[in-house]
Amino acid sequence: MAVVRVYEDDDYRPDYSLLVIVDPNGGWPEEDPVVPRYRDRGDMPAGSFAASGAGWITCQASGEADHEVRLELHDARPPDDRALFDDVLETPYRSSSGGLTLTTLTGGAGAPVFHLGEPEWFRVRIARRRDDTEEFPLDRWLLRFWPEPGLEPPIWLARHSRPSTHDLAQDVEAVLRWRPGPPLEITAKELAGRLLIDEATLSDVLVAAEKAELFHADENGETLRLTPGRRPGSDQSARSSPPASTPSSSSSPNEKRTPDAVPATAGPAVGRRPTPAELMAALQAVLAAEGHPAMASGLAQGSPPTAEQMLAALKAAEDAVGHEHPTDADLATGAEFGVLFTSSRPQPPEPPPEPPFGSPPRAGIIETDGTVVVWRDGTRAELANIGRVEQVQGWETALGVLVARWGQPARLVAPDGAVTEFDEPVTRLRVLGDGRRVALLDSHHHRRKSRYLLRILDLADGSLESMPWPEDQEINLLGVHRDTIYFKYHPRPGDPGMAMRWTPGSDPQPHGCPVMHVDPVSGATCAPTADGTRIDYPDGTTVPVLLDPWSRVWLAPGGERLCQRPDPGPPEFRLLPIDGPARVWKLPAAQYASGSPHWLDPIWEDADNVLIGHGRGHQPNEPSSGIRIHTTTGTMVRLPPTAPRTRLAALITPLLTR
Repeated sequence: MAVVRVYEDDDYRPDYSLLVIVDPNGGWPEEDPVVPRYRDRGDMPAGSFAASGAGWITCQASGEADHEVRLELHDARPPDDRALFDDVLETPYRSSSGGLTLTTLTGGAGAPVFHLGEPEWFRVRIARRRDDTEEFPLDRWLLRFWPEPGLEPPIWLARHSRPSTHDLAQDVEAVLRWRPGPPLEITAKELAGRLLIDEATLSDVLVAAEKAELFHADENGETLRLTPGRRPGSDQSARSSPPASTPSSSSSPNEKRTPDAVPATAGPAVGRRPTPAELMAALQAVLAAEGHPAMASGLAQGSPPTAEQMLAALKAAEDAVGHEHPTDADLATGAEFGVLFTSSRPQPPEPPPEPPFGSPPRAGIIETDGTVVVWRDGTRAELANIGRVEQVQGWETALGVLVARWGQPARLVAPDGAVTEFDEPVTRLRVLGDGRRVALLDSHHHRRKSRYLLRILDLADGSLESMPWPEDQEINLLGVHRDTIYFKYHPRPGDPGMAMRWTPGSDPQPHGCPVMHVDPVSGATCAPTADGTRIDYPDGTTVPVLLDPWSRVWLAPGGERLCQRPDPGPPEFRLLPIDGPARVWKLPAAQYASGSPHWLDPIWEDADNVLIGHGRGHQPNEPSSGIRIHTTTGTMVRLPPTAPRTRLAALITPLLTR
């Protein structure tokens, strides 16, 4: 038994009180049985302490404590040391890419920080111990992985306190989801022991799990049936299994039972398509229940009803639940299953035609495999490949394309493909007006202590100039105009902040008016007000603009127009001149994991053209890299696709002040 590799993070900051570890890939081929608990199924329940699935692990992590996380890969099962920890769980884990990312609930997958290697199935022991420190509690996490081809359900080895019944119900679901194969034969005593609770508590937990539709039990409490989950990648809610049998008149509805044996069987496989025989049997049951035994009998004998008979039966069935009657035109034949079905819902209108394709983005793109691409006289030129990086951004400069990701050093890709990496990590970045220097905001957060540093980086020689400022005073970079940098100063945590400006070679000073966005071309700024937005110009002029205060707005180049994207609202782009009517463009239809299209913030290509890229998970109906709107002529075109459908590109922000 040996430790193969280790990863440590001594200042992990959970989001929504959850520690999250995911496989950056998360893709598995279609197979039977379906992989249990997909990463992208739509939920990652943490249960009473922790839980796992195919491509994910979540743990309950208090926001009131600091957290140290250590990941270890072992070549075999490590020794049992549960006595050293407050909470311990052993559970299966299924790997796809072999990599792991320590992230947050809203942080996305990102690049892997830990590698498990080639095996697909692992066992992981998740352990937590709380240590008291002078300022805040410290939770120390240790997650140890080892290859384990055998699929054994989770087992809790240590609990420091009694969890809620609701959380324990999720633990029961985890045991059933990770079953070796249906049915899972287990006594109540054994199940309680696996959950590390007493049998009296188990009785309450089973009732809570049934109410939450995590499984269904018959009147004798002898069969547990899980609610089917979602097909991997689907955004539809899980459908319930057939309801539990109605208790007999002698049974008390409030009676709680803990049977000596609880044989558990899973429901239909997650996302499995029903067979024709199953559909035919379901149709027979519906027809018989609605008073059409002859038709049901005809189905059983291989004599399907006519369309007229089926329509009459469906009308009678829909009358019982108050549906509108379908018409003959609503009938369609399910040829694949040999049955008829109906829908009384109106069909959605045909989507409008997609805009035509236009020219590629002027400043170029960064493909998701890390290839930096520009176009020279209409010809694609690949400058360099910087490696696959999630949520990367790019800026056009006078010396090439600057590429950066939050918290990582920036890299400059020169026109000849040479790559220069700068040592300074970046939190926020803006290119100054000359295109040769950039403003870098670097913020460090460790154990609830923060440090802020604003510097100017010369891209030609790598020299730095720091703004004179106390490092413990919180600041946020807003924008630049020529040599002047605008930032917000927060005197106290939670304070709305004060707009400041700094020009290298001088001291920072208050700007004198609120700032949310800076136009790098004109130097105009805008900020929200109680009834809209105000625009402030360098000559001291202020122009109020009435609009929805909940909408996000940016200044268009020149400072005479505002661009707006309703949030929330329909997928559209609005341009609001300060002295004229608004213009609105409806954005093309698309699919998105949460059910609605997701477009990125607008990027101005020049004074007339604005680019809008596809957000993470955004799937246009036809592959493209985004759209371009010419705000003078009103035309909209799609940016040509540069990669397969699932590899959407990041648009490079053009330099507007050349």
